[in-house]
Formats: sequence, C-alpha cells, structure tokens
Amino acid sequence: MLSLLLPANPLRVPVALVLLCALTAASAAPVPIQTQTTPEITQQEYAATARIERNLEHAIAKMQPLVERYGYAGVAAAVSVEGFGLPAPGQTLLMAAALEAAREYLHITLLFVLAVAAAFIGNSLGYLLGKLGGRPLLRKLRVNQAREEKIAAQFERYGGGIVLLARFFDGPRQLNGIIAGTLGMRWWVFTVFNLLGALLWVAVWGLGTYYLYEHLQAVDTFIRSLNPWVVGVAIIAVMALILYLLRGRPKPLSTIRPN
Repeated sequence: MLSLLLPANPLRVPVALVLLCALTAASAAPVPIQTQTTPEITQQEYAATARIERNLEHAIAKMQPLVERYGYAGVAAAVSVEGFGLPAPGQTLLMAAALEAAREYLHITLLFVLAVAAAFIGNSLGYLLGKLGGRPLLRKLRVNQAREEKIAAQFERYGGGIVLLARFFDGPRQLNGIIAGTLGMRWWVFTVFNLLGALLWVAVWGLGTYYLYEHLQAVDTFIRSLNPWVVGVAIIAVMALILYLLRGRPKPLSTIRPN
C-alpha cells in the first residue's frame, strides 16, 4: 500500500518541490509596467499639424473682411480667375464665405451655386485660352508634331482624371484648363470632368466647411502637406513636356544648306 503512494523514483519529489517554489516566486514577483513614450517624430508631426491648422485659421480670418465687404461677388471673382491661370485665394475665400453662411450672414445654397458656376466658367475660359493661344504658340515654336500628337493622345485618354483631381491642388488648379486646351482635349470631355471637379471641389471646401469645419481641418492639413510634392511634380512634368516637344523639331528652311 505504501508503495502505491510513493513515486518509483524518490529523486522526483525534491525536484518537483524546487520547481514548484520557483514558479511560485516568479508569479509573486512584481511585473514591471512598461510605459509608452511618445516618439519624437510623432511630437514633431503633431506640432506641424497644429501649425498648419493655426495658419489655416489665420488665413480664413484674413479673408473674413473681404467676404463681409464683397460677399458673393468677391468669392465668385476669386474662384473664377484661378481657372485661367491667375493666382487668387479662391479656396480660402470659399471657406471663409461658408463660415459666414454657417453664421447665417450668407445663404449656403446660393453660395454653392455661384461657386460651382465660377469654378466651371473660370476653367472653361482657361481651356479656350489654351485652345486659341496655346496651340498657335506651339506652331510658332515649331515643336515636334509627332510627339505633340502622341502626348495629346495620352492626355485625351487620362486627362479627365487629371482635370478632376487638379482642382484640389494649388498650381494644377490654375493651369489644368489651359493645358487641356493647348493639348487639344475634346471640349465635351473637358466640360464633363470640369463640371464634376467644380461640384466636388465646392462640395468639399464649401459644404464641408459649412457642416464639418473641425473635421475638415484634417483634410486641409493632409492636402497642404501634399501640395509641395504635387507642385514639384507638376513643374518637373511641364519642363519635361516642353523639352520633349522641342527636341527633334524640324529645322527652319533657311538653315538647310543645298547639296
């Protein structure tokens, strides 16, 4: 009977007791609490975000007197002239006017309609400017016509998306209509995407500011952080386009020597 209670190997008893004591001590030992520290890069990003938001609020505050003085006409004028290449604070004025509408000094529906019309007309004028002035300029520069037709075909294929997205970035917003007209994009294709871009842009910065100003600051911060990159890519693309068109252009007849 005693042999049933005792283990076959008596050495297992002290070993088991040692292991049991070790496990008990380990479980009783205090577990160090790991404190999460905020990385330095996160603090820098937070400071940059806060600075951009302050700059946005300051820019909108500077536009408030213009909105109060010129009202709908001032917003429509600034938004429209951006469409044919002139730098103007159209987006900031639109946001300032939307805040005035939220305070019931302006009517948001009328502001939305006028801003969409101004954005659409401005870019349409830019398209005509490129169509009537840009194309003849390319002829005077005697660019390589085969390369021009190749680029125009690519822009005809992907230009609609460019016209739509360019509305949200400084630089491309002012030039996309002129470039579309210069490269001979079909009028109805440009008109469709120009109207869609105007509706979407005014909905984001007009209606978005009116209803969701606090949340819209995050969107503005994100787009402003992309702006330098987009502008840089746009400048490089335009320069590359000009060099591509000018290379391989035919020589003038006066420089061709007879054999």
